[in-house]
Amino acid sequence: MSGLGRRRRVTSDPEGMAEAEFVATVVEELTEPVVSIGSDGLVRSNRRARELHGLPAQPLPRARWAARHRVFGRGAERAFAPEELPLLRALDGEEVTAVEIEIRRPGDSAEVFAVSAHPIRRGRRVVGALSVLHAWSAEEQASGFPYADVLQHAADGIAVMCAVTGAFIYTNDAWSAALGYEPGELAGRHVSTVNAPSDRLPRGIAAEMLETLERGGVWRGEMELRRRDGSTVWWEQVVSRYDDDLGRPAWIVVGRDVGARRAGAAELRDAERRFRMAFDALPVAAALTDEDGRVVAVNDALAALAGVGSEELLGRALEAVAEPLDLEAARALITAGRRGDLSRYRVDARCGPSGAAVVVTTTIVRGVDGRALQAVAVVEPVQASS
Repeated sequence: MSGLGRRRRVTSDPEGMAEAEFVATVVEELTEPVVSIGSDGLVRSNRRARELHGLPAQPLPRARWAARHRVFGRGAERAFAPEELPLLRALDGEEVTAVEIEIRRPGDSAEVFAVSAHPIRRGRRVVGALSVLHAWSAEEQASGFPYADVLQHAADGIAVMCAVTGAFIYTNDAWSAALGYEPGELAGRHVSTVNAPSDRLPRGIAAEMLETLERGGVWRGEMELRRRDGSTVWWEQVVSRYDDDLGRPAWIVVGRDVGARRAGAAELRDAERRFRMAFDALPVAAALTDEDGRVVAVNDALAALAGVGSEELLGRALEAVAEPLDLEAARALITAGRRGDLSRYRVDARCGPSGAAVVVTTTIVRGVDGRALQAVAVVEPVQASS
């Protein structure tokens, strides 16, 4: 034993070596393309994969292997960038499930495959990745996702996701385009690819959605999604569950961009806030009433004149806040205003605990159809004559 510790004895394992050689031979002869990358950064391909991509027999460094690939999403015009290749996505820890791809070689028709790629882990650390390509038959290529040709023309975005893995199975053109992806490019990617960073995702909204779907319900809500360029979009979604013929659960998601609507609502809230600030700052006492004459807003000046808090005036009839001296005449004017015979009228009244004499000037606000929507009432104290 040396001063550096016990020296490990190196022994040969003929049986283990024979088993590894056997496994390597089986993989080499598989009819489906198999590609792997290890911790040494070298990409190894079996015979079918080498023939498909025109690769040499020896392993290739990652960059050289990626540079020799011309892989497209099904129907896409742009080839995958190196970081988009399923094998390298799996090397980053992503589970890639049934991505539809096309391999196009000059002079040959495109071959269509469904590729899955999985990270190889040692404990929590990813030490490699493996991808397997399944060649689609002519029947599978013709069928694709059921009703895909019809759904491609839908104005709303439509996506189907695997409920087990959370990966996209299908997205129509409207969904892909809204998020900046080419047709078919999202297939196989996890939903987290498009989820915008949020404290509620995925735990909050996903748990709420799952609970609803497991009960057989339909989840409706709005989510902020991330486009391919990193910008975000607010997406209104309706999610329902679907089980295929084999009993495999999937989510069907119908969505649309509601950014313009949310922006309009925000502008409306800002306008309402500005109006409220201006209304409260009026030096004269004023109230807003609904079409039935009930007070829906009062400013500070009217609350001070009435001698009560603003909240106590809300929901009361205006005639109870400022009591007309001639109630029957006042009600006749109110009726005429609602009918459209008048747009403005004045009523003498009393207001506040002391019964101070006031004049109430009411202006009717009408909709485009001429119907009375609400009224603006200005309450002015009558100045005592000298």
